[in-house]
Amino acid sequence: MDIAKRHEYNDRVFFQTLKGHTVDGLVILKRYFDSNEMTVREFCRKWDVDYNRFVQNTFEIVLFHDTGKLIKEFQENIRMGKSSKDYPHPLISVYIVMMLQEAGMDILRPLDDKYCPFPDEEFMALCQILSHHTQLYQGIYENVSNVPHLLYDEINRFLDDIPEIIRLSGFEGITIKPVHVRSEPIPKDFIDEFRHIKNQWVDFCRNMKAKDKVRLKAVYSYMYSLLQLCDDYSSAYFSEYVEEHNPDWDITGPILSYDAAGKYVIPYPEIDKNAITGGRDPRDFQKRLGDVGPYVMLLAPCGRGKTEGALYWAENMRKQRFINRLIFAMPTQITSNAMAERLKMIYGEEKVGVYHGKSLLYYQEQLKGVSDEDDIKLIELAEERNFMSKVFLKPIMVTTIDHLVFSFIHGFSQADFTLGNVQTACIVFDEVHYYEKDTLRHLVSLFSLLREMKIPHLLMSGTFPEFLQKNLEENAALEGKSYEIVIDGEGLKYQPFIVKKHDDCIVNKLENDFAINDNIIEEIRSNYHKGIRQYIILNTVRKAQEVYKRLKDVIEPSDNLVLYHSRFTGHDRSKKNKALLQDRDKRPYVLVSTQAIEISLDISCDVMFTELAPADAIGQRGGRLNRGAKHYLKDNLQCILHLYNTDTMRPYVNSKKDEDVKVVLERTYAGFTDKPYTYADIKAICDMAYRDFKLDYTDFLAFFYDGTLFGYSYKEITREGAGEEGNVFKLRSDDYIMIDAYPLDVVGDNVENCRDYENIVKVPYWWYVSAKDNLFKNLEDKYHKYLICKLPYSFEIGFDESKLKEVIPDYGAFL
Repeated sequence: MDIAKRHEYNDRVFFQTLKGHTVDGLVILKRYFDSNEMTVREFCRKWDVDYNRFVQNTFEIVLFHDTGKLIKEFQENIRMGKSSKDYPHPLISVYIVMMLQEAGMDILRPLDDKYCPFPDEEFMALCQILSHHTQLYQGIYENVSNVPHLLYDEINRFLDDIPEIIRLSGFEGITIKPVHVRSEPIPKDFIDEFRHIKNQWVDFCRNMKAKDKVRLKAVYSYMYSLLQLCDDYSSAYFSEYVEEHNPDWDITGPILSYDAAGKYVIPYPEIDKNAITGGRDPRDFQKRLGDVGPYVMLLAPCGRGKTEGALYWAENMRKQRFINRLIFAMPTQITSNAMAERLKMIYGEEKVGVYHGKSLLYYQEQLKGVSDEDDIKLIELAEERNFMSKVFLKPIMVTTIDHLVFSFIHGFSQADFTLGNVQTACIVFDEVHYYEKDTLRHLVSLFSLLREMKIPHLLMSGTFPEFLQKNLEENAALEGKSYEIVIDGEGLKYQPFIVKKHDDCIVNKLENDFAINDNIIEEIRSNYHKGIRQYIILNTVRKAQEVYKRLKDVIEPSDNLVLYHSRFTGHDRSKKNKALLQDRDKRPYVLVSTQAIEISLDISCDVMFTELAPADAIGQRGGRLNRGAKHYLKDNLQCILHLYNTDTMRPYVNSKKDEDVKVVLERTYAGFTDKPYTYADIKAICDMAYRDFKLDYTDFLAFFYDGTLFGYSYKEITREGAGEEGNVFKLRSDDYIMIDAYPLDVVGDNVENCRDYENIVKVPYWWYVSAKDNLFKNLEDKYHKYLICKLPYSFEIGFDESKLKEVIPDYGAFL
């Protein structure tokens, strides 16, 4: 009997036949098509693909994807629990399908002759089968040398079973006329022939026009995502079934019911619009978002309900465009987690997923409070949820920009699976102005590609600088498309604070250190004794630490003084986030922070002291001052934003290539005067500061076109040890690249503590480059190498960065 799956449990071995695995996969496919018929029809319409042919081809891809397991070597190995990596079954499946086509079997006909390099061959479908275990890249299966022995009797028996497979899977409308194949050994040069054909495919893709590459990638990735859904989760169900039922059989056929398949095909939730705003009447801009089209820019101040407006827009896209997925693309991991929690309150726990570099930890923490499973099972459950989120299987997804960008360019091992699920989604980009220059340029290129792929997207900002708006409008116009602009006119009139501009600095740079402005410390102390909530925002972690240390000398009790920035462990950051929210109404209170506060938490103060930053960042910081208020007077207290100059422009200006950002900072400082400010006033300064700022397309599009199907492998795209950052492709300039490190003061020399990823801190890559031996060491186990940072660390301040000057000789150059 032909075997496809093996699972060991309770000292027993269980098998599933190829027919059983195939039927189970097709049941998932049937459930998907039934639940998403209008979504699939809309996808086929926008790419001019025949719907029935699309369904038939996808069925046939799933039907034949594992036939390469019908070889002597695989069947012997799976029974003995051995790997068959020297006989990759996806490659052999392609050989079998091509053999069937040569025998006259009418399968996998081209979706469109225009996109078929060879007559009578749907090369795109063959590529999907080829890559269902290893994502396509130019060198795929280049090193295979072994010639397998086909089991022709088993192949012909599987072909005879096709009518029953169709019946059992519920695809009564599908018709396939089986053939029989003659028993002939695979030619010894079949690998050479494969390489020849693959190189023809590679050349064909390379020579396609850009617009045709976009279409090819869209259709390929969508069909591929359906194959992966069916294959991965029919396999997962077999393992789950065995462990749940501990059956008395050793070998089984199909076991997945249509109803059980619903676990893996989660429908987009339909909700009452009143649930979005909690029963409150929507604001005018939110109502308008419920009526606009697929490409939208939203300008609305902080605290005015941009997220709720985005959900109105998504509801409209569900009705207009039949999208079956909503993706929120966020600037940071912290904001991703916060957004996921917010969306769960509206859509429910099971509908919402979150993915980023530390989302596995997020799921582990979530499950600890609700699961009675042991630690090993809990980790498995967390990994399962994290994988579903990684490939965007949940209908409501929250992720970081990094993950979304890399899904378009083979940036990780499931990138094509993920991108396929993007094809039927709408995407919300939160605080789109937030990113540093190089990242923003990549995003402009990404937005162009989204328009080419006809993927609805909403770009939201509290300031939306005019240079960015014009850039996007002009690029869209060249393509014959346009963005609709939605503005919260009411919110822009709010006047929540007064700006007072100062010529001096909060912190002055010395050679290797900083000097704190005593006058500011005294003013903060005086305000504290008046019961005022105060935030002090510095541009770097080191400056924030120095100000915090000085304030400790004058603020009592110390529980009312908190330091917050991005370089804490996950455990410590979670504790600080919780404390900040619990203390949101505490007075007197002093928070010292970096720009990490700009978008991370829904908190507010009465008085703010901030270093100079770009105008849009000042607007974001101002969103945490008298948040949501119409007027700057609050209980007879004037809410004031004290804007101080800076004698070092890091992290915004790090080298000569950042001269344009330096100009933005200078214009920002010149633009502010001492007076009350509306959000419209802040936007006007933004527009002035960025008035001739340029955003050109980047190499992102070149990476996309070069890797339409083949190109680089994800291991070449992604730099080991850099998290979501790239190797040959860089989302950020080197000045902004962060790496994962474990504080020695937290993990000690115990490698077990390194397996808790919540002990990771993101630290600047230049620390490692400048002081690799003095500042870092490695801990290793059998599977991993962990980077340990020896800099002193505490919950109170994080790494004590004042000690860097002792290990980095030219440290002053980085201040």
